[in-house]
Amino acid sequence: MKIIFCSPCLSHFPGAYRGPTALKARSMAEVGLDVTVMGFPLDFDPIKTQERLRYISVQSGLSARCRELIAFCSRRLGRSWLFVVEVGWTQWAALRYARRHGADVLYISDIEPWLFLPVMWLNRFWRRGPRVVGFYAQPFDCISTTSSLLQMPWYTCLRTRLNYWAALRLPKIIDVVSDCKYTVTPYTKVSPDRVHAIMEGYERPHLNGFEKCRARRELSLPSDKKILLRFGLGSPGKGTDFLLAALKGIPTAFELYVVGQMGIICPDEDLASLVPGAWREHVHFVSRYVSEKERIAYFSACDGIVLPYRFGFSGASGNFRDAISFGKAVLASDQFLMGEMVRKYDLGLLFKPEDVEDLRRALVEFTQKTDDWFQGIAERSKAIVEEFAWDKIGMQYRELFERLVADGKR
Repeated sequence: MKIIFCSPCLSHFPGAYRGPTALKARSMAEVGLDVTVMGFPLDFDPIKTQERLRYISVQSGLSARCRELIAFCSRRLGRSWLFVVEVGWTQWAALRYARRHGADVLYISDIEPWLFLPVMWLNRFWRRGPRVVGFYAQPFDCISTTSSLLQMPWYTCLRTRLNYWAALRLPKIIDVVSDCKYTVTPYTKVSPDRVHAIMEGYERPHLNGFEKCRARRELSLPSDKKILLRFGLGSPGKGTDFLLAALKGIPTAFELYVVGQMGIICPDEDLASLVPGAWREHVHFVSRYVSEKERIAYFSACDGIVLPYRFGFSGASGNFRDAISFGKAVLASDQFLMGEMVRKYDLGLLFKPEDVEDLRRALVEFTQKTDDWFQGIAERSKAIVEEFAWDKIGMQYRELFERLVADGKR
């Protein structure tokens, strides 16, 4: 079965899209699917050409002059190019490529609904084509994230609302898959037969590399203190401001590392000014993109991952999955899938979303936990990784694609 795997956001945030794209594409190829990954960048190093796996760029075949013009426009237009032109172009090009090469399924990872819906309306003029499956990484529900929207620029708010409007209409035309029942719930009422839930995969621990002491030496982190990590792209929805506010009045019994690039989705926040005076020497900002090796080192070095997300985050974030893969304690806002899994598998501590006092209570409790508590979480995490390993997720996708293609031929 021939699959075109469109990843329209490869240029956006390397940590958020490159790794998951490579892992998911490889998992599909390893279960016998023929997978062509298509994105905008000219190269995608995580994908090495194999018998059933390869990468092609939207820019393949363009002249050097055209590529220079693209680079110029990208610099001039900035975010507008990144979030609109590049994503829209990649999604349209992938559909065109899939039709021309007789693909069975076009799978669009991290689909941008408002840009793809018009393409599918036009596509109705052609009778035959691939079965299209779009991955919804979020519910696109702008109502449940109002507090986040209030902190975003007008153009980000507009994009969010357009996506919410289009996401409710796409399931009438294409199949939609997401990582949990909570994310797909708003769309099951639209077209229940076209909405599917498949968990995202977890990396097996032996792939992760570093041991804690070595990782701390590599990063020059203290060896004798608990370390809490807030990792990933900075945005209002991540709730870092709540986390910093919750530090006020509690003992400086751990080191907090806030690691990840800021200012892409929204202008930079002056987070350093929010750090309470007593914590100035214990909160460390690494406001840049970190390499894959550094990411592995930070997750290996820490004792726990804190996820103070605002209300409305329905699925399992990449940081949540990484915390489990590395066997780390999770401190998460108690909502939807993350709250359910932390409670079910006893993975850490929960607190009410957007509640500074309850987050402060969880932070204090974290400092009081013993080594046996952390070791117990590491052991339980291994079972989750095996249950949702990428090879098993790849098989679920194969079964879904085979069923959809068979239904289309009836």
